[in-house]
Amino acid sequence: MRRIIYFLAFALIALPCFTTPSLAEDAVVTLWRGDHAIFQVEDLLKQKKFAESLDISDKIVKRNIRNADAHVYQAIAYFNLGNIEKAKASITNAMAIDRGHMGAYVMAGIIALKEEDRGQAEYYLNALRIICQSETCAEYSTLNKAILEYKDKE
Repeated sequence: MRRIIYFLAFALIALPCFTTPSLAEDAVVTLWRGDHAIFQVEDLLKQKKFAESLDISDKIVKRNIRNADAHVYQAIAYFNLGNIEKAKASITNAMAIDRGHMGAYVMAGIIALKEEDRGQAEYYLNALRIICQSETCAEYSTLNKAILEYKDKE
């Protein structure tokens, strides 16, 4: 308990040291939260504004090359803009940063289906089953649904 209190006290005192100046208007980078501009990217992706989301996610990656979420969001944007090769490169980067990033496995599986490689998509689905430790997580369900729809079209 004492360690937790010391840690929280340190975090409150040191917090200003871990923030960096914003490159985007309202983006604040903190040590444990990541880049707040990621929320802007999520909103733009939901609105299907892929080019705009790519601009912001590129800035996030330039600030922090190890932000796996930003790489996955880049992949989603590139995929929807029709640039499969750049989408694959972004997913490769995300997986190199975070081997357990479930969103990266979903996107990798969807890219595999786009390239008509159902076996590779099923490989990513099995990886998700292991990461989730079940078949009930949303990421597993999303990729499984995409694979089933692909099978129906075969």
